[in-house]
Amino acid sequence: MVQASPQENVHLPADFYEQLKGSYSEPFYRQEALGEYLDMYGGNVYSEFGPENVAPVEYDPQLPLCWALDFNVNPLCSLICQITEERTNTLTRAFGSDAVLRVIDEIVLPNSHTVAAAKEFIRRADELDPPYGTKITIYGDASGNQGSTKATRTDYELISEVFQGRTRFRIEMRQNRSNPGVIDRVNTVNNRLKTIAGSRRIFINPRCKELIKDLRQVVWKRDRYGNRVTITHTNGMQDGNITKVTSPNGRLSPYGMVPSMKKFRVAGTVYSGLYEFDAQWAYIPLSVAQRLFTEGSDSASLVEVRLDDIYAVRAVAPHILAALGEGYLTTDWIMQNQSLFSALWLEKIAIGITIGLIVMVAALNIVATLILLVMEKHKDIAILVSMGASRGAITRIFMLQGTVIGALGTLTGAVLGWGLCRVLDHYKLIRVPVDVYQVSYVPFTLLPLDAATVIVGAVLICFLATIHPARGASRLDPAEALRYE
Repeated sequence: MVQASPQENVHLPADFYEQLKGSYSEPFYRQEALGEYLDMYGGNVYSEFGPENVAPVEYDPQLPLCWALDFNVNPLCSLICQITEERTNTLTRAFGSDAVLRVIDEIVLPNSHTVAAAKEFIRRADELDPPYGTKITIYGDASGNQGSTKATRTDYELISEVFQGRTRFRIEMRQNRSNPGVIDRVNTVNNRLKTIAGSRRIFINPRCKELIKDLRQVVWKRDRYGNRVTITHTNGMQDGNITKVTSPNGRLSPYGMVPSMKKFRVAGTVYSGLYEFDAQWAYIPLSVAQRLFTEGSDSASLVEVRLDDIYAVRAVAPHILAALGEGYLTTDWIMQNQSLFSALWLEKIAIGITIGLIVMVAALNIVATLILLVMEKHKDIAILVSMGASRGAITRIFMLQGTVIGALGTLTGAVLGWGLCRVLDHYKLIRVPVDVYQVSYVPFTLLPLDAATVIVGAVLICFLATIHPARGASRLDPAEALRYE
């Protein structure tokens, strides 16, 4: 087998990969050009966005205008942009424009519609005082080609009607029949936010606060099978949403006990990898939690202690109680997950019994093979006995042969099993619904003791399977075997 790096491909131009660095972001270059296996879809979606992408870009009368908008969302958001056509290398000439996108303003209209958005764009475009005949390219998503329940016309048709009679502008619609995939769109934006060579092709005016906030805060989220494909939190909350938190410590009123409630604004999302926590837990300041749950007292109902050795919790718990005194209880991760561990233990026993039965069936094949071998070699066995070979030697010969067959099969199976475990665990090939199993994939960890137990047990069963046919070979009567030869 010959191994070579992508740069050693003699059929590509010498500067091919250097030119790619001018078009690809660092993670995208490492994955697509160098062939590395990276988890590109964790954490921030727009990982290449930085302060350098925010710049005081203003309207340039020499350039046409672009209006990019997304239909059927609330608030209805759109961007006023300009594109400078600059092509700096042969790759961009071959595969696409090396243009720079300049976002000069944004339009955010809560509870609005397409017609209102078009009128607001015209108002802001008039304020820029562009020359007559300015070209405006309108980019919208594919849903703009469909009529809604409230209107028989599409969003693009509504926009065209608003622009009718506006001789100052020449509009061009860029209508796509389908939207690109989420990952493709994200990779394209990241490649333009910053390349591995350090160049940036998207610059945003600081007045576009909503756009800048999204680029900074949007994070990947796993779906129910663990794939990172969306950007909202697992419990449906997004940055800026308002939610209510209810405390069981309420107050007495003429209507009885009324629970205490407080409104919170979601400031960010956290992905821990455990569905139960991501779906049900939220982080708030300790002082706020004390006011809400302990009526303002400077206390806490729970204190978490983290140990370097997680398996020492049972031994450390009595010492913590002794130090705190009476009135305290401890709980640990073993107690909290006792039902899960019991189920896993039962599953492990069942799998062990199943593997044992499989090995026993395989051992029967060894028994059958040795019995057939004794029947085939009865003349050779008789000759050996006639020449003075002891019956014990005959027994050892066939026991050794059967044991070698079993040992080779066990060794081959162990190596293949170890390799399969490594592949399945490294590439996370077996996906499971995260909302059911708490984890997104089936992990494979090969424990040395378990592996040794299986290997020794398999060899022992194979050895025991050789005893019967080997003893049958040793009891063979040489005179009877050679009578008809």
